[in-house]
Amino acid sequence: MSQYIPKKLYKGNARGKSDSVVFMKLNAGANTFAFTHSGQSNFVVQANGANLLVNEIGNYKGSTVQKVEDTGIYYFNISADGNWSMKVE
Repeated sequence: MSQYIPKKLYKGNARGKSDSVVFMKLNAGANTFAFTHSGQSNFVVQANGANLLVNEIGNYKGSTVQKVEDTGIYYFNISADGNWSMKVE
């Protein structure tokens, strides 16, 4: 099994509706991840298949600070039943 990195990389902001996978280049250091979700079911965001950033039910607006070890391209697995947004600073 292999995974290729798509040509479309998000830069700091992403938004969508329902389930999605987002690829984004992040810089090493402390990053603030801010999320919104307008839905009724579970909203889950997981980075690189391991780091759980959000796990909430229903509408959500919040942020978390995470240390990124290495500058590189990371993927975010998003489970949602409504509109969502992600902002990284």
